[in-house]
Amino acid sequence: MKKILTVLSLISLIFFVTYPGRIKAATAEALTSAFEASSATLKLYTGDDTASSVMSSFGNVSPRQGGSFAVLSTGNATTTDTEADFPPPGEAGDTATLTLGFTVPSGMNSLLFDFYFLSQEYPEWVGQYNDTFAATITGSSKVADGTNVAIDPEGHVIEVNSVTFAIIGAQAANFFQGTDFQNNGGTGWLIAGAPVGAGDNITLTFTIQDVGDGVVSSTVLLDNFRFDQGQLAGPGVQSKLFFNQSVLNLNDCGQTSLNLYSSTVATQDLTVNITNSNSNVLSLVNSQVTIPQYSSQATDKISINGLTDGTATLTATAAGFDSGTIDVIVSGCPILPQTGPDI
Repeated sequence: MKKILTVLSLISLIFFVTYPGRIKAATAEALTSAFEASSATLKLYTGDDTASSVMSSFGNVSPRQGGSFAVLSTGNATTTDTEADFPPPGEAGDTATLTLGFTVPSGMNSLLFDFYFLSQEYPEWVGQYNDTFAATITGSSKVADGTNVAIDPEGHVIEVNSVTFAIIGAQAANFFQGTDFQNNGGTGWLIAGAPVGAGDNITLTFTIQDVGDGVVSSTVLLDNFRFDQGQLAGPGVQSKLFFNQSVLNLNDCGQTSLNLYSSTVATQDLTVNITNSNSNVLSLVNSQVTIPQYSSQATDKISINGLTDGTATLTATAAGFDSGTIDVIVSGCPILPQTGPDI
């Protein structure tokens, strides 16, 4: 039964008490660094020491940016032996919160971050034990105080009873192989965001909590926090394509490559077409990329070359998705020698 710790769970708890070094508590500083949010002026973690960690992988789930991501859990923030009822008994002690404060940099008008929600409550306990994850923004002049910007592709808040678990069944067994979630479900990487104003002082509060009991756990992975120049119409991000930035300065007529993300998990291979508004300014190496099934990142990077000084816009389009764009500003191209007929 859910309410009764099994003998194995008790053994796990005894092992943890006896060998506390088995799980290393993550500091707020370490969590924000793994989350690419080190620019935060306020960094505060509250919850049991073992309910947070920094990981380089979770089963076969890899970081979106850098070599690690931050982990918050209603149990032990590990891939295995996650079940733990922190005191007091029941749901009251099973909450982990990361609070970050920022001043929005000059020229930026949106914030974005990636998250991945998993729960052992799925599928057996849907409708009974409604664990939740929320990312609440306060202090921003662009959205109402207390707005929860973490939503799924259907616009649902992230809770066991309503969230869309895209990674289930055989996909869960593959993605969460070697973890205690391989028979459960996850959202896949999703992108959340909100419009902000340069100079705004904002606070983001990430909270995951047990609801209804304190044993069976849910976990959220947090990664790739960033401010951007791309304007968002409102809080939350649904069915949208994103380049890894919205404006790119290509100096000395150089070359580079870009990442492309979908805000939601693709339930089948998603073909994305890339168009170039000015082929005189840019040369685009590959004009079509694929976001694989049950992923939300293109398999191939988009490679571009600067040709001459100027500006061009790359646009990513796919069926059922709002377009993503990036403005590429090319400068510092060599001046070609003038040629003409002999005099």
